[in-house]
Amino acid sequence: MIKALLVLCVMAMGWQDSIPFKAADENELVIDYKFKDRPSTDQYKADFEAKENDKRTTGPLPYLKLQLKMLKLSSDEVKVKVVNSNGNLVYNRKATLESVIKLDLGFIDDVKDRLAPHEFTLLLNSESKAAISQIHMVVMEDGTFLVNNEKKGKF
Repeated sequence: MIKALLVLCVMAMGWQDSIPFKAADENELVIDYKFKDRPSTDQYKADFEAKENDKRTTGPLPYLKLQLKMLKLSSDEVKVKVVNSNGNLVYNRKATLESVIKLDLGFIDDVKDRLAPHEFTLLLNSESKAAISQIHMVVMEDGTFLVNNEKKGKF
C-alpha cells in the first residue's frame, strides 16, 4: 500500500508543468571571453596531485564572464534569482530593465572539468515567490555552451 502511494506521488510530480523558458528576444546575453593569467600558487604549499605539464597552471588561460540584461519583463516578474550548479545563490534582487546581471564563470578549463560551477539557472519570480519563467545556461564537458537548450557556441 505504501509503495503504491509512493509510486503515485512520483508519477504526479513528473506530470507537473515545468517552468517555461524566457523568450530569447526578451533578454540580451553578452559573452566576455578573455585570456587571463592564473594567480601563482603558494611556493610553500605542496600539491601532490598537480602534474608538471598541467594546463591549469601555466600561461594565459581562457576566462569567461557573462552579462545578462532583461529587455522585457511581464508584470508578474518582480524578482530575479540566479542559482549555480552547486546550489549556491549567486544573485537575488528586484527585477528591473536597467540592471545587468554579471556572472563570473571563471577559467574555461575549470568549468569544463567541473572544478567550477558549470550551470546557472536564472529564475524570474512573482511577488509570492512562485517561479514565472527561467533562463538556463550550461557549459557542457566538451565546451558547448547552451542557453535554454539552444547551442550558443563552443569554448
